[in-house]
Amino acid sequence: MRIGILGRTRDLISTANLLYKNGYEIPFIWTCKSEKYYKCDEYEFKKIAQKFGSVFINSSSIRKNFDLIKNLNVQVVLSINFLNLIPNFFLNHFEFGVLNAHFGDLPKYRGNACPNWAILNNEKQVFLTIYKMDEGLDSGPIYLKKKIKINSQTYIKNIFDWGANEIPLMFLDTIEKIKKGIKPKQQSISKILRCFPRKPEDSRINWNDDAETIHKLIRASSEPLEGSYCFSENRKKIIIWESSMIKMDYDFYAIPGQILEKTKDSVKVACGNKSVLLVTKINLILNNKKINNIKSISMLFKSLRSRLI
Repeated sequence: MRIGILGRTRDLISTANLLYKNGYEIPFIWTCKSEKYYKCDEYEFKKIAQKFGSVFINSSSIRKNFDLIKNLNVQVVLSINFLNLIPNFFLNHFEFGVLNAHFGDLPKYRGNACPNWAILNNEKQVFLTIYKMDEGLDSGPIYLKKKIKINSQTYIKNIFDWGANEIPLMFLDTIEKIKKGIKPKQQSISKILRCFPRKPEDSRINWNDDAETIHKLIRASSEPLEGSYCFSENRKKIIIWESSMIKMDYDFYAIPGQILEKTKDSVKVACGNKSVLLVTKINLILNNKKINNIKSISMLFKSLRSRLI
């Protein structure tokens, strides 16, 4: 089977390498501008295209470049996180269409930032779905699903790392299903849930929220993303990467954002509803540089009058 590659992320590079290793032809590799948190850029896609002898395209425009690949006799295309909407004529050009890997229990969690929203919504599991794309938003028929259980200690990186292992294997499994003549199953049209994009500024901490809400925000925004943030009293930006919910062994009165206790490498912060968050990884930002955890705590919290805002 001749398979095209369309999109971004290291997961797609891993998929291409696995398919090539298993004897599949890859006539084209098509990518576009990467996001910095992908830790994988267009040059890496170009390198594997050269290795495979594939046509390489670096563009977000399908229409302008379609002629470069339309006669390559590709039967199916695998796609992750292509920048722009993929037009219908492209989806219908290939015998088995364009398959997408999506973090969502389709038809639930269609759209953007789905695993982040799953953390924020207190879900107990996150799904990966391989489906055939159509003109709708994540609405095409489904070939395969897998899931991972999550809890209050699960960070977005844990989900991405799980996906990095599973996505190439799921794509390979789906290709094998297609070769056996297995057809995808149509999605239910009930219980559709759509997620909309999140911006870095959506991760600002409001210390008036309770500790559970803030902890979920930190987990959903942590590495490899930009992190949750707040400010010191002198308006220095602070990024918080890791935390946990705790209970004090005494009752207290404090203003949300006030420091209750600190050690060399952690601080206890008062939150709304008299709840407490233990912050265990924090970076003060000075002159656009991250100050390490221990030094940040030392510089920021010199007394119990210190507050985060």
